[in-house]
Amino acid sequence: MILDKYETRKALLNKRNLLELYEIKEYSELICTKIKQLQQYKQANTVFAYIDAKNEVATFSLIQDDIDEGKTVCLPLTIKNSVELEFYRVFDLDKDLQKGYYGILEPIPNVERIVLPEDADLIIVPGVAFDLNLNRIGYGKGYYDRFLSKVSKNVPKIALAYDFQVLESISEGENDIKMDMIITEKRIIIR
Repeated sequence: MILDKYETRKALLNKRNLLELYEIKEYSELICTKIKQLQQYKQANTVFAYIDAKNEVATFSLIQDDIDEGKTVCLPLTIKNSVELEFYRVFDLDKDLQKGYYGILEPIPNVERIVLPEDADLIIVPGVAFDLNLNRIGYGKGYYDRFLSKVSKNVPKIALAYDFQVLESISEGENDIKMDMIITEKRIIIR
């Protein structure tokens, strides 16, 4: 039986909110180690990522490592009164971020640092639920689906998730963008 998106989102957010800090740290380290070992990741010069919030897979140290290695790291900014994301290059996680629209850390907007979707070599995507067919359920506003529809199909879209977030099957919407890979602490699911 496939639950609808609302029920699936609610159930998995509740489960994710119950994670202990040590679990988030342990699972996130395993997940980030796996992504760093991927050839696509090693070869990517421009990485679009996200800053974790609300018990998501922790990405802060992964992003810092990328900056330290000289990769171009771009993070999303939610455009107010819109359902669009813009990505900005960040150089310093302490100086280049501020609390954004949803209380999540976002880059401080600077027109000179905006990076276009066609410049991405790899995109790390957040989400609430995924399935074995690489479908994704986000937070319900469609920000990432709109953004990902502008990205070349050749750019790897990699979701980071806890293993319990990957279900056998979830509801698909006509505008939903499939992932190319899902990495959890236990496995890698790939097309």
